[in-house]
Amino acid sequence: MEKCAWSWMNGRFIKKPMIPADCQGFHYGLSAFEGIRFYRTHDGRSAIFRLKEHMERLNYSIACLGIESSFTDEELCSAIIKTIKRNKIKEGYVRPIIGFTDEAIGLKTNPKGATYIISIWDWPVYFSRNVRAMISSIARLDPQAFSTHAKIGGHYVNSFNASQEAENRKPDKLDSAILLDHEGNIAEAPVANIFVVKNRELLTP
Repeated sequence: MEKCAWSWMNGRFIKKPMIPADCQGFHYGLSAFEGIRFYRTHDGRSAIFRLKEHMERLNYSIACLGIESSFTDEELCSAIIKTIKRNKIKEGYVRPIIGFTDEAIGLKTNPKGATYIISIWDWPVYFSRNVRAMISSIARLDPQAFSTHAKIGGHYVNSFNASQEAENRKPDKLDSAILLDHEGNIAEAPVANIFVVKNRELLTP
């Protein structure tokens, strides 16, 4: 994968978006994000997968953090489309991220003190067709600890550790891990859902 040259930050295009080293998002993982794929279609154009639904979840995630949204869904969708076009690629990955950037130590936050960044990666394939995985010793976060339906930066230390466990597996590294929930049921992969199709019905945790 390769990061594209142009990002969008708080309403303007920029090549190297920067945030303060002392910001709360950096210290405490107080950020919300989405991972959105877009694909080259048969007619040579690009299609973004469920952009509207991703924006709805992003708004839910920032509300969980207490961030007051500075942009509408329509404005963010438009910014994503423009950023893809600006980078002149047909297929890849979009990462919108919103985080507290006030330079403060402590857990009190300014709901208006957030920065919006949209970056693009040239990243055609994530997994191959045959994925080798292991049951991780690391459990998925307990849903009673926080709203695990929100995509919060701090949550992903859990996923990162599970991924590292699979990658460091001896003698051969694996592609991914499978996390169980706090009751021992299959929950998800670190960066993917798990589903089964049975009798034409889709089943997923």
